[in-house]
Amino acid sequence: MFRKKIFYKKNSLKKIYIFTFLFISSFSLYFFYINNLIFTNKEYFIIEPVKNDFFIIPNDTGGKIILDYDISILKNHINDNIDSSKNNILFDSNYSIQLFASINFDDISKQKLFYINKFNLAEKNLFTIKINTNLDSFYMLLFNTYENRDDAILNCANLFNKTINCIVVNLQNINN
Repeated sequence: MFRKKIFYKKNSLKKIYIFTFLFISSFSLYFFYINNLIFTNKEYFIIEPVKNDFFIIPNDTGGKIILDYDISILKNHINDNIDSSKNNILFDSNYSIQLFASINFDDISKQKLFYINKFNLAEKNLFTIKINTNLDSFYMLLFNTYENRDDAILNCANLFNKTINCIVVNLQNINN
């Protein structure tokens, strides 16, 4: 005789529920999402144009404040008063002693007065030259002219008593 099951095991009921749930969810997924994406050209959302400021730069950004050393490669050198007649005499010689160099002409003028007062140098022996580079112009304060390097080193040692280190500059290598 054929037996009829009155009671089912829990495992078989779970399998039936899971199977029906997966079947219904896959069918609904296909119908609502995949079918609509493939067969229709509907827009699902619209990106509205930005009407307000997109970003704001705050006045105080915080962080470390970087000091301004007043170094500018775009600075105009209008106020330099270099005597070109003295520089023509300067470039007829071979060597000179560099006392100071700076990109600021005012610093050169201050150092020129310093050397005149401290070491009693004659102003006619101090020369200021301007050297132009790709980035900026800078100035050199030179003392006296010499025909050879040894005379320049000896005169520097005698005149300044080793209070400053002498830099002897070959004037023929400087582009005027």
